[in-house]
Amino acid sequence: MIFLSSESSKRYIHLIVGITGHRDIIPEDRDMLKKKIKEVFDELRNKLPSTPLLLLTPLAEGTDRLAAEVAIEENIDYIVTLPLSVNDYKTDFPDSEEEFDYYLKKALGHFEPPLRKAKSESLNQGDPDRDESYKNVGVFIVKHCQVLMTLWDGKNTGHTSGTSQIVNFQLGGIPKEYEPHRRALDLPDTGPVYHIPTRRKKEFVPSAPYNPEIKMLLPKETNGDTFFGKEGVFSKIDRFNKKIKSLNDTEIEKSRQNLGSSVIEKEKFISHLYAEADLLAIKHRKNWSRFQFFLFIAVAILFGLFLAYSFFHVFIFLVVYFLAYTAFAIFFTVKNPSHRHHSLYVEYRALAEGLRVEFFLRLAGLNENVVDYYLRKHKQHLQWVRSVMISANVFDPQSVLDLDSIKKYWIDRQYTYYSKSSEKNRTNVGRMRIIIDVLFFAGIVSIAVAIVLNFLHDFNTLSISTMLIVLLPFVAGLIETYAQRSAMRETAEEHSRMKNIYENAVNLWKVGDEDYDTDLIKELAMEALRENADWLLLHAQLPDEIPL
Repeated sequence: MIFLSSESSKRYIHLIVGITGHRDIIPEDRDMLKKKIKEVFDELRNKLPSTPLLLLTPLAEGTDRLAAEVAIEENIDYIVTLPLSVNDYKTDFPDSEEEFDYYLKKALGHFEPPLRKAKSESLNQGDPDRDESYKNVGVFIVKHCQVLMTLWDGKNTGHTSGTSQIVNFQLGGIPKEYEPHRRALDLPDTGPVYHIPTRRKKEFVPSAPYNPEIKMLLPKETNGDTFFGKEGVFSKIDRFNKKIKSLNDTEIEKSRQNLGSSVIEKEKFISHLYAEADLLAIKHRKNWSRFQFFLFIAVAILFGLFLAYSFFHVFIFLVVYFLAYTAFAIFFTVKNPSHRHHSLYVEYRALAEGLRVEFFLRLAGLNENVVDYYLRKHKQHLQWVRSVMISANVFDPQSVLDLDSIKKYWIDRQYTYYSKSSEKNRTNVGRMRIIIDVLFFAGIVSIAVAIVLNFLHDFNTLSISTMLIVLLPFVAGLIETYAQRSAMRETAEEHSRMKNIYENAVNLWKVGDEDYDTDLIKELAMEALRENADWLLLHAQLPDEIPL
């Protein structure tokens, strides 16, 4: 199953809208409900103009199909998640099989969630497992949608697979039994609900004209800005999609090849998203590096102007220094492009690495929400990244495992990368340490020389020596600041640790033992995600002040 866009060379992160609601909709209310569903779609598209919508629906009678009908009219793609096999499912609505088949054919695709797969036998009406299968679908929709839309009368029935239960899951979190990797103290993932008050046949009493007011229900301790504000989860997705439009198609394809030329077509959507996140991370990393260079050059010029005035006492030097310093300080404080580029670089790199892990897990036939592998301290900094990874994981994984490709394109390549990177970083840290030590030692020598020159009354040479006393420690300080901002020492240590982990994975790999290798892949995925999240936290805490 493939997400397609109008630009076949690019893929965009979708805002996945789950649908739940009553089956027994009053026929006279259909047009009004369709209008309200369209209003929800329009509001989401207005708030997130660069983000395509994707509807996730079980295609039951009533609400589910009504939403699919509006999606078709509005050119919104939808996919169908089924509680049972198609034939078993049809027995629940024998009078509308034709309609079901029509909407099923219009969908991008359909599947049964993994939670149901263990029970492949037919389930008869009244079987408790059948009801559990419906609950599983509701859980799957809540786990994979960012926004839930419900056509609901607002009554809490307590039914385990009912509309009210699904709404409660979206607002309060899915029970831990459905998220095995979530720890007891972890806060569950939640999201907004668009509630369209809906009348039901069994309780219908003719009354005033029907024109329900759409309400957006929000989880506790959140507000609209949490999701739609400038730095909200969905707004960051929209910003990412907007940036994708400027990417070069050839570069996207080249970046995709990093995942393995022979396997990228198996997971086309995620491989495209990875490539786009990778390219945007590289772009902002370059912009950040350029501004860092400009920043240090500007500081060096300011320092030179200050020294020139200090030693030559030419008034114009002081005026130029004052104007340049003021302009530089205002520019850095107000605009600070360094911070913007650095933040986006870190976020997009975290997304790319998360998608890399997810790509290879899916090749291993694992459809787990790997975002639960992150530690508790990571999750608040990775909310929008986690949201993307969950929505990208909405489809079934590969039916045929490809463990050999995982070993070749992920484990072996990452071992090679971390081996080279750890050695390179250690060398760079060592060289930088030597340069800093030499500069400080030269500064000490300059002080000693200045003392001697004072005794000799050689004041011409003394002025040069005095300048070096100030200049050499200043240059050493700039280099030390650059090393801190780049987190060179910490990166060297972490990459050395990851090299050892991947080396262990290479040595422990057992060709032909699928269960063992799959467990190894899951453990490696956990380490990879946590290492990248630690890297994100480290860079988020790096100093961002003017290096003076």
